[in-house]
Amino acid sequence: MWIIVFAIVAVFSFVLAVVSLVKTIKVLAVSSWDDDFSPFVGLFSLSIASVTAVLALCIEHKQAVQSDQSDEAKFGILERIDRLSLAASREAEAAHGNTESILHRLEQAEEAKQGRVLSADQRGRVVDVYSRNSLSGGCVLWVDDTPSSITYEREAFELAGVSTIWVGDTEGALGLLEGNKFDVIISDMGRPESERAGYELLESVRRRGGTASFVIYSSSRSPEHIEEAISRGCLVATNDPVELFEVVMEEILKV
Repeated sequence: MWIIVFAIVAVFSFVLAVVSLVKTIKVLAVSSWDDDFSPFVGLFSLSIASVTAVLALCIEHKQAVQSDQSDEAKFGILERIDRLSLAASREAEAAHGNTESILHRLEQAEEAKQGRVLSADQRGRVVDVYSRNSLSGGCVLWVDDTPSSITYEREAFELAGVSTIWVGDTEGALGLLEGNKFDVIISDMGRPESERAGYELLESVRRRGGTASFVIYSSSRSPEHIEEAISRGCLVATNDPVELFEVVMEEILKV
């Protein structure tokens, strides 16, 4: 808006200056400055016109620079948004890929343990708990004397962003617990050292002041075994890979 005002003033002043200058030339041809102030008025008007024109040009240049800077800033923001959107899209694709891989590992575990494929309900539970806890960064201590029997389950947790540290006996587990923090301890029940090694490990952990959540993952899921495990302070006793995944992920979600 200001550029328009200055332009009008500049044009008016320039016209006035030209008229005054013409009059000045005529006056000077027949008289001196002492007889008429028109020459002074003409020169003054010409000066005003020149200053106004310079100001108008300066303002126009400044506005053009500001406009270019504004456009550059807008383009920079849009470019940054595009980069973030692309990154989010890639992360979503990766998460979807992990979900399918997790379901595949748990289905392999279900077939090995239960002799059946995952039901729609089981798949839904896995997707739900993983979607709320993707790449959690949790850490699990897994105690089992037969590591080959828990391969698929461990791979499922690893794909979900949960580290699993395996050890084969109670002594080794207690050694790892010294100075190390685990979010959850998963243990089988019977091992060569004892038929109730799982509970004995739990008791040893609690005596030493350990507070990590404890899960029994063995061959039984009978109501009496579940009840006993919970009464001893376990989260659950199960032989179901999906239930194990769900319970552990829910617990890590609380950390």
